[in-house]
Amino acid sequence: MNRKQFAIVAVGMIVAAFAGGIIGGVIAAPAAAEAGGREIIASKIKIIDDQGRIRAALFTGEPDTACLAIYNQAGQVRMMLGVDESRSGITLTRDGAIFMITQDVDASNVLIKDSAGKIKWVAP
Repeated sequence: MNRKQFAIVAVGMIVAAFAGGIIGGVIAAPAAAEAGGREIIASKIKIIDDQGRIRAALFTGEPDTACLAIYNQAGQVRMMLGVDESRSGITLTRDGAIFMITQDVDASNVLIKDSAGKIKWVAP
């Protein structure tokens, strides 16, 4: 792995850790809210900017799946973090290029595709 690939993986891991902290805080928040007598229950939470555009969403999908999506100003998903019973992953996108880290029960994978969809790097 060269320095550029290592840097990409390191940045991806930092983003994954940050996003995991956000999701952990959201999961722990209901318990804290119950202690104060207030609770928010929803299957989807959208965060919008001052012009009404969705900039982030926290939602549940298929059974046992939770996702956090971050959008750019044009409404395109730029980062997606998802977890379910047996796997987790983070995907970063820009202009069609994809950087993806996934981990399931058996393995971890890193995948990088260019904007044409061509795989540029994959591990293992």
